[in-house]
Amino acid sequence: MTPEVRRRLAIRTAALAGLCYLALTIMVATGTTQHLDDAVRQWFRPDDVWGQAQIRTGPTIDALEPRRVFAVLAVVGVGASVRRRTWRPLVFTAGVALTASVLTLVSKYATDRPDPSADKFTGGSYPSGHMVADLVCMGCAAMVLCSRTRWWMWALAGLVSVAMALSLLFAAAHWFTDVLGGTLLAVAVLAAASAVPLRSALGPRPGNRSATKTPDPRSARGPTLRSAR
Repeated sequence: MTPEVRRRLAIRTAALAGLCYLALTIMVATGTTQHLDDAVRQWFRPDDVWGQAQIRTGPTIDALEPRRVFAVLAVVGVGASVRRRTWRPLVFTAGVALTASVLTLVSKYATDRPDPSADKFTGGSYPSGHMVADLVCMGCAAMVLCSRTRWWMWALAGLVSVAMALSLLFAAAHWFTDVLGGTLLAVAVLAAASAVPLRSALGPRPGNRSATKTPDPRSARGPTLRSAR
């Protein structure tokens, strides 16, 4: 698959995920999904009882909270910029993180949705900031550290995201559509980020100096005295 084909695929993926996210946001804002959310909440945490499932999955929410994963992404961006001797990785990670954060906060304040406990953190419950932060940070870190991401990187990000989604649902910290919306928003942001020109110009890899290596002046001197004899 050529870079141009990958770029077109990324743009289409971003557009599709963005449209799905917009449609879901409208449904959440109008209350269309509330019956489904209530049913899923009752299935994961019957009668709002805190049991073994909640005890086992609860620590995942604290371990992968947005502040921590964004801090890890910042370290990755700074480290990649220092190692590659270019500002592009840091600008790329900062831009992706800022875009995801702004879109998340705007959506939260626009929908103004309470979580299953009738609380509103950072504006509202929709979309799940945990899902957005975890997916965006893992995907962005992979794109910065590797010139071409591998399937197993996205599989790992998917497994972590599934663990976070289940933890949020078992703990009844978010509605089901909050989790789904956070996933769609993160996919849209990552797909769009992979298509921007800065993504393909993150700087040369360390150790790849063949293109800039200064030629040996002795190679242009012609035959040596010994070879001429």
